[in-house]
Amino acid sequence: RAEVLVNSAELERSTARGDFERAKQDQRADYDRILEKLTSTFSGGDQHAHIDGYGFMRDYGHSAMHDLCRLAAAGHITDNQLVSAAEAIVALQIPRMQEGAVVAVVSPFIAKESAPRCSLEEELFGSESPGFEYPLFGSESSQGGAKDDVQTPVSLSPGHLGALKVLSAACARSSRVATGQESVEWIALTHAICKSGESASAEMLVEGVSVCLASSPHLRERNVGRLLIPMLGLLRSAGLPAASRLQALVGAELARGLIVDPGPGAATIVEAICDMEDPVLAMSLAEGMIFRARGGQLRATGGGVSCPLLRLMSPVWGKFRAVKFAAADVLQSELKAQLERAVAEQPPPQVPSSAMPEEAAALGTRGRGLREFLLSPTQTEITLNLGNDGRKAIHRLIDGLGLGSKLSHESTGWGSSRALVVRKRHVHTARSDFEAWRQRTDARKRLLDQVRASEPVAT
Repeated sequence: RAEVLVNSAELERSTARGDFERAKQDQRADYDRILEKLTSTFSGGDQHAHIDGYGFMRDYGHSAMHDLCRLAAAGHITDNQLVSAAEAIVALQIPRMQEGAVVAVVSPFIAKESAPRCSLEEELFGSESPGFEYPLFGSESSQGGAKDDVQTPVSLSPGHLGALKVLSAACARSSRVATGQESVEWIALTHAICKSGESASAEMLVEGVSVCLASSPHLRERNVGRLLIPMLGLLRSAGLPAASRLQALVGAELARGLIVDPGPGAATIVEAICDMEDPVLAMSLAEGMIFRARGGQLRATGGGVSCPLLRLMSPVWGKFRAVKFAAADVLQSELKAQLERAVAEQPPPQVPSSAMPEEAAALGTRGRGLREFLLSPTQTEITLNLGNDGRKAIHRLIDGLGLGSKLSHESTGWGSSRALVVRKRHVHTARSDFEAWRQRTDARKRLLDQVRASEPVAT
């Protein structure tokens, strides 16, 4: 069945592309006839649902609207015609096509306005935009010459604005948004809605993204940093009331402490909160972090100083302190209390002697140099320069006596310099644990001194 669907999609793709190629070659091609080709090819959204699943419709929506916007910018079609084209795309009832059209309209203006990301179009579609793969008019438009000569205006024309309102409103009402599908072009839609200033659409968008968050709990950290935080910044900049609801949604996620584990996602969120200068979200994140820390649920990172106080809470405290958030004071108080308890942590027990008399007795006189090594109270590692047969004999001896859990034995080197290295496992483990504890404690003491020095002086 999957093969049939794919073949059907390819057939329709080929047919549609052929229609568009013929339209380009026809010197009578104009706005009305090209739009007619688009609507006649894709009329009846339900029958194209299987193609929609491959993103094919999104690409065509982007391609069609991209070329129509170029014609409008060059003055070859009117503002009313551009809005009518958007209405025609909406009438096809293919959500992905509508989303692709939204991206085509809004992305050039975002790039002109120096958006945080260098190219929304590249972010959403990759390095190659589908708008240039299947153009409706080709590289040369019969109504205006080379496309590259058409410059996109910095401000939205009435036609572009009208098209955005039509398309973004339809997308916000779509089932894809209502069911919170992660593949929705959330950021592009937010840009479009903010451009159009439609409060009702913004509310529906926030409702949809909240469903997306609830339906993908395992992706919470990624979605909060990748979707909710950028969307919040855009809605706030546009002054839309939906920003307050989205802020509450983000704050609730942060306060639960579900996204405060070390990693790039958490770092992105902290940076975004600082960039937005949002003390409310900063406090929510601090509360969530403290909740997790008191429950012993802050994940540590690898390495000798593996400690969430050092690797997570301290950097966040430093960031918030630099921005002068009140949350920094709350974190500082908690960090001090946690560090004071942590530095009192007792060291792991050290092995008083590395001698292994019972194992040496079991070995007897076998294994040249090995018995003396086992009896030594200080020696933890030995290198035996033996030939191939000698090394194999030691390997078999250690394994045969069941000492593999207590002694590691590994051949190293090449050729005549190859040797057998034997180590006392329990001694190495104990010493490694102690060294990690020492490094961790030293780092905690230094941080505690820094925290104490940052406390306000009592007057």
